Amino acid sequence: MTLQPPMMVRGADHSARAMRLMIRDLARGRQGVAGSEDLKVRPLETTGPGVRVGDGSALIHGARPWQGAYTQSNIGDTVVDVLPTGPVARTDLLVLRIEDPEFEGDRDPRRQNIGYFHLIQNIGSEDTTALREMTAIPLARITIPRNTATITAEMITDLRRLANPRTERTLRTVHPTTTEKVPGKHGQWAAWPKEAAWDLDVPAWATTATIVVTLSGLRAEAGSVYAELRTRLGER
Repeated sequence: MTLQPPMMVRGADHSARAMRLMIRDLARGRQGVAGSEDLKVRPLETTGPGVRVGDGSALIHGARPWQGAYTQSNIGDTVVDVLPTGPVARTDLLVLRIEDPEFEGDRDPRRQNIGYFHLIQNIGSEDTTALREMTAIPLARITIPRNTATITAEMITDLRRLANPRTERTLRTVHPTTTEKVPGKHGQWAAWPKEAAWDLDVPAWATTATIVVTLSGLRAEAGSVYAELRTRLGER
């Protein structure tokens, strides 16, 4: 392979591979769903022999060297049929697959969708080796008991991962102007220092909060000291 032309120097005349490689670089080589609720797998609204994949988008890294990365969006729910089981239980793996004929398969992008939801049937309960040679990301594992034709929420295990998890750090400090004694009595909680209370905006995408508290400048004047500290975020 020769050195590829830089982007944005020949108008819109760029190869598909150049775009995929740019997507790969911008995604820092990671793959997965874009948002925490994207492409979530749920039972059908009226439970039956299938599941529905919610809307959202994803980044899928190519399985071949220098294949680059793909973006795929789903608008609205997409129903994926799941075959019923017989006398033996079965585990299926639902993935979002890209089958680019330049690298694998024989789909014609002019007539067929090269990005689609693909159900890999009858795999091990923890097996994901089928994805090693496939340009795809896992969405859910569906564990179906024997003689079952209806998929319920308890059978679906979420396997999605965020391509680029978002974090936001907020620092708040308190510097009392005078010396303060710790209030309260043993076994009772007290708000201290009183200035250490703030209103925080929680981003809509946030699912987990980590709180770190650092105390300094404490002095024990006499005897032994026993203390407990707790931090409250909202009602927790």
